[in-house]
Amino acid sequence: GNDTYYLGRGNNDVRAGDGNNLIVVQEYFTGVTNDYIETGSGDDAISTSDGNDTISAGLGNDTISIANAATLTLTYTGGLDTVSGTVAALILDIDPAATIDFSAGYLVATIDAANILTVTGITDIAQVTFI
Repeated sequence: GNDTYYLGRGNNDVRAGDGNNLIVVQEYFTGVTNDYIETGSGDDAISTSDGNDTISAGLGNDTISIANAATLTLTYTGGLDTVSGTVAALILDIDPAATIDFSAGYLVATIDAANILTVTGITDIAQVTFI
């Protein structure tokens, strides 16, 4: 269904399923969180904080907000996903013919059917790893 999750400090594992889900890792907790977040189809809103996070947002137009993550591993499976925030290292696992919009249009990465990656709007990035 359309579920809401508020998570605290620690290593959280959330598998929300289908629906328009809201998942928030509370930023006011001290310490690093290493979270695994998975959603099914639907337009999800996901907000994470410090740590090494893995997000697999299913089909749908998802909004992902990151606050000072050390590493974000993002699995993209379809829809138009918008990613914003600060991350030291970004690891993308994306399907062919995908478009990902980072920071509300400042960085757009597109992979066409021939697996050609086009990225526009880069100003400063430390590391991107494609798997």
